[in-house]
Amino acid sequence: MKSHRMFYAVLVAMLLPSPVRLAYAEKEIKPADVPGAATDAKYIEIPRNLEAAAEAGVYNAYVSRGQVNNDRPVVQPQIEITKYGVYFNVWGNLDVTDQVTGRRDFEEVDLTAGYKLPLKNVEARLGVIDYLYPNWSSPETREVFGIFEYPNLILTPRVECYYDFVQARGIYILAALEHEFSFFSEKLRLTPGVSSGWGSCTYNDYFFHASKGALNDGNIYAELEYDLTEVFTFGVSAAYMWLYDADIRAGAHGKYFDTRQLIIGFKLVYKM
Repeated sequence: MKSHRMFYAVLVAMLLPSPVRLAYAEKEIKPADVPGAATDAKYIEIPRNLEAAAEAGVYNAYVSRGQVNNDRPVVQPQIEITKYGVYFNVWGNLDVTDQVTGRRDFEEVDLTAGYKLPLKNVEARLGVIDYLYPNWSSPETREVFGIFEYPNLILTPRVECYYDFVQARGIYILAALEHEFSFFSEKLRLTPGVSSGWGSCTYNDYFFHASKGALNDGNIYAELEYDLTEVFTFGVSAAYMWLYDADIRAGAHGKYFDTRQLIIGFKLVYKM
């Protein structure tokens, strides 16, 4: 426990800049996530090739990979810093009610360290995620991942691969298709999409008590963003999740709050 947290502390110390002068970056980078979680974030560029992003979202439920972990309102803040392609992200899910943890507190905190590959036509990143559950009984676990996206004018396909090497010892793969429509000189952006997730036998056994490799979740989603000013961006999103497989649904009934969920959320991005 102490060793991997020391790793994150050293990584943050390496990425922090010495000057305090800030300059806005021209590029918008989209951190990958499942529907219902915080997605797009505006980045700022700091001297010495350092970038940073901050975002806070409010959602009516917390759904992750077909798991309805909470069907009541949550707040999901995150911050990410990047230098020379190496990035560190802290994401949290704060319960507004006491339904899960017994009090209004963080249900989950994810620590991610990764590397954005310098490829021309494909956006790709590799890394490791440490999942912490500070206020309830779920055990800590870790994953390695690879995310690959091919932006183009028609449809943008994305594939996300995760391997849990601590608790589940299994694989989860998400495939998505989406397209961004831009209006008013790109100040207004609409991004609809669809995605489906597949879990290996050991992955589904751990998370759904279903010992089979199968399609887990399907998702239809859309997000609308608007740049209010040069420093504030507002976004609203909606997603609908369902579970494909009967055995997966049966397992979800015993562990989670539902087998399908409509997720509606709002976010505010501050471009420091």
